[in-house]
Order: sequence, then structure tokens, then C-alpha cells
Amino acid sequence: MISTSTCGNIKKGIPALLINSIHVESGSNVVLSNLKFDTKEIQSIDMMRLIKSNPSLSRVVGISTRFPYLQPAAKFEYPNGSTWGHLADGGYYENSGVFTLFQIYISLREIIKKMASKESLPKIRFNLLLLSNGEESKTSAPALFLNEINTPLSTLLNSWYTKGYSYSHIAKMTIKKIDPRDRFFEIKLDRKKRTIPLGWFLSGSSRDEIINQAENLNSNREYLEFTNHAF
Repeated sequence: MISTSTCGNIKKGIPALLINSIHVESGSNVVLSNLKFDTKEIQSIDMMRLIKSNPSLSRVVGISTRFPYLQPAAKFEYPNGSTWGHLADGGYYENSGVFTLFQIYISLREIIKKMASKESLPKIRFNLLLLSNGEESKTSAPALFLNEINTPLSTLLNSWYTKGYSYSHIAKMTIKKIDPRDRFFEIKLDRKKRTIPLGWFLSGSSRDEIINQAENLNSNREYLEFTNHAF
């Protein structure tokens, strides 16, 4: 299913990264990774296999975060100069990364099942951990101001957030049924304490708030359940 990739430079201490984007022309999910993977099992375009180069991590992250109206989509060309297509923010497809993570989990469970039918294996359990950007929006008030103009963008942004929460809920419920030893955990940024804007550029006070929450997770119930189950 997946293996180390020469273009990814897997080294000791460097995690396996699967960074999501979207192919503008087809709407397909795109993964940029330092792993090779089977696109039949992880239903996404393997972009690293197509570009055949070793881009920096900052460039890959930049490609995956081309937000609408703020940055143009990243253009890719064939060696002859013709356009292959464009990549934009992975949130268009799914904003949490759970879609890709869940496919990897399903594939690994299938591999373990096949191996266990041929040889004795130690018990293997998976702990999936999602770090998310706060609570799901509960706002459902009708749009009244400039409705005709605001509706397209409001719909895009609201569905952008909601899909991630829907995928995480489905993953959590399904994993329990696949193997009761496996668990899915989600640790959320507490946005009720402070308004933290979406984006890569944060004020010093916002950054300090995120660090403070990370350093005080001992009061977070989901974190405590994760550490008790995983270690």
C-alpha cells in the first residue's frame, strides 16, 4: 500500500507526511507525501509521482493552502510546457485530513487481517489522533444581509468546516465497529477562551494562547483518555 519514496527523503526523526490539496480541474483529492502509496486504496492523486522532484516542505504546504481569492491556484506543467492542471487548498475537498487518514487505517487493517490468516501476529491496535481547530459552529441563523451576493461564499466556507466534523464523526463510529481495540481521539483548540483567526499568520497573543493550551492538556478529558489508552 505505502512505502518509502526516494523523492521524499525519509530520515530518522522525520515523520511520514501526507499533505492534502485538490485538483481544480477534476475536483479530485491530491496528496503530496514522502511516501509512495497505492492510489486504488488511497483514492487520491499521488502528486509526488507526477512531478518527479523533491520540493521543500514549505513549498508543499504553500501548495496545499492556496485559499480562494487570496492566493492563485498552483499551476503545474508537463515537460513540453503544456498545462497539467492547478492545485488549490485541500479544504475544498475535506478540511481535517481525516479522509486520507481513515483510508490509510482501513488499508492497514486489511493488510493485518490477510497476514494474520497466514501467520501468528502480535495484537496490534491503532490510536488515531486528530488535532482540530476548535468547536463545530452551531450558528444556523438565516442569512439576511446581501443574501444573493453572500450566499456562494457563505455556503463554501460553512461546508468547508462542516465536512471535516462529519468525516471525524463517521471515522470515530466506524473504527469502533472494525476493531473494538482501536480508538479515534480528537483534541480541539478551545476557541471560547479567545478569538483566534483562521490563517497562517497569528498575532503574538494568539500564538501564546495556543502554546498555553498545549502545555496545559492535563485538564483535557480527550487528551487524558488518549494517553491512558495509547501508552
